[in-house]
Parts: sequence; C-alpha cells; structure tokens
Amino acid sequence: MTYALEAPVSRWSVDRAPRGWTFADAALALICVVVLVEEIVANDAMRPRGLLIPGAILTTVPLAWRKSSPVGVALLVSFGNVAMGLVSQGPLPPQLAIIPVLIALYSAASSTRGRTGAVTAVITLACMVVGYIATADGKVDDFWPWMLWGGAWLAGTLVRRRGDLAARLATKAAMLEAEADTIAADSAQKERDRIARELHDVVAHSVSVMVV
Repeated sequence: MTYALEAPVSRWSVDRAPRGWTFADAALALICVVVLVEEIVANDAMRPRGLLIPGAILTTVPLAWRKSSPVGVALLVSFGNVAMGLVSQGPLPPQLAIIPVLIALYSAASSTRGRTGAVTAVITLACMVVGYIATADGKVDDFWPWMLWGGAWLAGTLVRRRGDLAARLATKAAMLEAEADTIAADSAQKERDRIARELHDVVAHSVSVMVV
C-alpha cells in the first residue's frame, strides 16, 4: 500500500497553472528586481546601465518559478550574474545581485538530488566563481565565492535531507497505523468467529437434548 504525503495548500503556495509561478515567489522576484535596479540606477559607479539592467532582470525575474523549475531558475540566475560581471565596466559591480543568486542556489539544492543535483552544483559553482573573477576586484584565489556558494548549497541540502527524513518517518507511521488497524480487524474477526462457534455448539447441544 502506498501513501502520498501532501503539503498544506494555500493560495500563496499553489502553483498558478499552467505557468508554474506562485504569488509568494512572484512577489519575491519583484522585490529583488526593484532593489537591484535601484542599486544600479542610483550608483554612478555601476555602468553601463543599458546592459546591467537587463542582466539584473535576468538574475531576478526567474525566481518566480523557483519552486516549479528550481534547476532552470538556478542556471538562469547564475548566467545572469555572470553576464553582469562580464559587462560591468565600472569600478563597482552590482553588489545586491548575490541575493537572488543565493536564493536560487538554495532552492535548487533543496529540490534536486542525484546526478541532476551534482551537475547543477558544478555549473552554478563555476558561474559563481567566474562571475566574481570577472569583476574589477575579483581574484582567482579569493575564497569568498566558494564560501557563499557552499553556504547556500549546504543550507538547501540540509533542508532537503530533513524533509526526506520527515517524509520517511511519516510514511512509516502511516504504514504502522494501517498495520495496527489490520491487526485489530483480524482480532475482531477471530473473536466473532469464536463466539459464533460457541453459540453453534450451545444451540446444537440444546437441540440434541430436546430431541432426546
């Protein structure tokens, strides 16, 4: 017997079919877009704005689909971050671009496993390092991009493993409950059979006495 576990449903967490984005994630993406574009527009050291702003949109808008397509979102956001690092010509690249990147990495790590997770991890790590090195103050031997990537991916992995453990325990509990119900039903049936046999013996004996 198989038991399907479903998370609580609300209008903020349900995917809006058929597009797959959620209200909460769309709001998160919108906030990230506004914050990152505002940083670029308000800082003269960040240029060229005509290329950085499209990169900011590519880095933030996909977050609206992070639950339905976590791997695709992580790759798009990572590519957008690399693009901004490569096109940045000013002394200071957009600093807040790391926020959507970390969110996308966490979402991918908490939703993927196996070969898909490994490939996603390698590609996003490479993008993180290349995007950092491409900036004006980026250095090859700097541990900062490795630490940021590792923290986000580790957090997502721990959450995924905890969720998997909770699902296994819930499934085991459901199976034990079903087994207990089955045992109780069998015991009740055996008791009914015993009473029926005893009643049959009593009635048969009474009929025999009456016949005699």
